[in-house]
Amino acid sequence: MSPVDDTATPQRTVDLAPTFTPAQTEHPRPSGRPSAPARPRADATTTSAPKHTAPQVSRQAEAAPVSTPRRTPVRMTARTKDTTNDVDWTLQRPPDYTDIAVATLTRTADGFTLRVRFTAEVPRRQQDGNRTMNVASFFDTTGDGEIDYEIWANLADNGWGPSYRDRRNNEARFMTKSGVRVAAKGHSVVFRFSLGHLDDARSVQWATASEWGSYETISTAAAASDHAPNTGAAPFPG
Repeated sequence: MSPVDDTATPQRTVDLAPTFTPAQTEHPRPSGRPSAPARPRADATTTSAPKHTAPQVSRQAEAAPVSTPRRTPVRMTARTKDTTNDVDWTLQRPPDYTDIAVATLTRTADGFTLRVRFTAEVPRRQQDGNRTMNVASFFDTTGDGEIDYEIWANLADNGWGPSYRDRRNNEARFMTKSGVRVAAKGHSVVFRFSLGHLDDARSVQWATASEWGSYETISTAAAASDHAPNTGAAPFPG
């Protein structure tokens, strides 16, 4: 499979997706204290005063403070660290570049950047014609515990090819049509995509995963895999 082929479908497995739970929402707790009695209103008139004495002005005449609207941060970031040397494998020991060390998700006005860092340098192209690798990410944008969107990258003989899945509308787009840019940089696989890919969300639940194996095993339990976090999802922003 070649990343320049828009019809190519990255190898993927449903089993790689973690199980999310609904986000915890904190509700205001009652204080248990009785409400304070209302203060009497001050007289709105100015009281006459003897000569050489400053007039008394009511509090209503004072200017009310101007409230400043709360501003959304321009840049928001969350990181999730993963235990190293914890890749799950059965048939063949996977290379170190499948072992996730930390994943960082950043949101700016220009879009999202997801950087998945591994314990070894990630290859720019497939090194073994019979083995491939996937790096996947999963996002819950509504907080209901259901994965809404997925963003994947598959390693082929001509480099990394991205894909984007919209679970809510049961749609998938691949390669250049996905609107996702992906590149291997040192120990990391870096994804860049628009705010619209995640519904312009400012808070999400998210997780990442990797899997490695032959084309015969990549979509089965025999594939080597790693998750960050190890279970469930991480909050964004962190």
